[in-house]
Amino acid sequence: MPTKPDEDFIPRNIENPEIQEILNQYSSALEEVVNFASNVAKWCSEKIHGGEELAPVIMSFRHIFELIDAISVLVKYWCIDPCKILLRSVFESVLTIKYILEKDTEKRGLAFMTYLWHQVINNLRKMNPSDSMHKQFLIKKRRDKLMKNMALPKIPNVKDRIKILEDHLASPEYIESEREFQRLKNAIKRKPNWHSMHGGPANIEGLADHLELPMEYELLYREWSGLVHGIDIIINNIEVVDQDSSLISQIRLPRDAFDVTTRAMSFGLEIIPPFIEYFVPEKAKEMKDWFNREIEPLKRDILRRNRIIVK
Repeated sequence: MPTKPDEDFIPRNIENPEIQEILNQYSSALEEVVNFASNVAKWCSEKIHGGEELAPVIMSFRHIFELIDAISVLVKYWCIDPCKILLRSVFESVLTIKYILEKDTEKRGLAFMTYLWHQVINNLRKMNPSDSMHKQFLIKKRRDKLMKNMALPKIPNVKDRIKILEDHLASPEYIESEREFQRLKNAIKRKPNWHSMHGGPANIEGLADHLELPMEYELLYREWSGLVHGIDIIINNIEVVDQDSSLISQIRLPRDAFDVTTRAMSFGLEIIPPFIEYFVPEKAKEMKDWFNREIEPLKRDILRRNRIIVK
């Protein structure tokens, strides 16, 4: 027989029709943004021609709306705090697209891919028994209480796979980007961030500042980092009753549902226009008509009027 939950900790059968209706509307608003984004993705797929430099933009777009779609589901089922973790990842992908499309798109896109291929090579090297990185990897594995007795996956032709990627980075398409990666790596004595190549911002904070989103970084990325790292788990989740007792908040509180929804929607609406401008500018009017027809009423009738206040 399935375990019966403690309803004070995790109320599985929440009965509050008024709040549920508001959360359903929040969820539907996010679904509308994702639905339009799916059409944008289709339009762009029919027009995109280019090399690997566009892969970070295209896949970041997909990543953003996959996460916003997940947030729409979580909001509907009262799971609000986990959405903040997803929003931080959305924010990083928004920065990626905006930075690559800002200018020097080919150079910045290849910088992203160079960073990625080096990451893949390092992961493969850890699985190559004759590589020094594999030996260091085994030392860590033996010290891990959970992983030390687990068998590592066998990767067939691992040396050949590494060689293919190394040759790819030595190809004419990548030679400038690879040279810059190695130069910066030697200068800072560690693997550089992709956006720091070619004189770009050294970290996420600098990237957000460069793209004129410093407050989003401060209020979302930095403030909610505690949830990601398991630190910010006390404030707002404990209520002191008196000197001798306190209450721990239940899981699935609708608190912050409005902020989560509006942030997720704003990120989606922030990234659709530059995507259309770069790939399918002929669809700009269709985007504007959609915004006026669907989004403005949502903002006016749902997001402004229906706010949940948890006391």
